[in-house]
Amino acid sequence: MKIANYHELTEEALKVGPGIIGVAWPDEHEVLLAIAEASEMGLARFLLVGDVSKIRAQAEAHQVDLSGMTLIDEPDLSLPRCALCAIAAGEAQLQ
Repeated sequence: MKIANYHELTEEALKVGPGIIGVAWPDEHEVLLAIAEASEMGLARFLLVGDVSKIRAQAEAHQVDLSGMTLIDEPDLSLPRCALCAIAAGEAQLQ
């Protein structure tokens, strides 16, 4: 099936079911809004890796609901390694 638009893409993704997506440095509000939308739609579950205080502050400032998401507090430069370890352990998928 050829996917022609965003609606068709989301419909196909919903048929497959949600995967777990690891996101490093998700402390910008645009990123959090996209994550929240995908989560609310049932497209994915999220493992957020970063400075949890910054993630929570951005989420609160922009009224983003983080419930149901896993947050890993990793505020230093080892973020990429931590995200890759979660993928390697089967806790998240590389998308």
